Amino acid sequence: VMNGPEFRAEQGRDPTIADIPVVVLSGDSRAGEKAGSMGLVGLSKPIDIDDLLAVVGRFCGRPASAP
Repeated sequence: VMNGPEFRAEQGRDPTIADIPVVVLSGDSRAGEKAGSMGLVGLSKPIDIDDLLAVVGRFCGRPASAP
């Protein structure tokens, strides 16, 4: 069992998974700021579906305007 920062540190030490994008979904209104400091993307709850789709699209290679 580990928290988010511990997970990210462990992930960064393993070159086979270090580049896998991580999106943090949190009830903390500072999720974006905190996630950004760990090299992650953070979204605060309640999640705006358009924001979530934009982030997923970015990592999947879709333009942000794609449905």
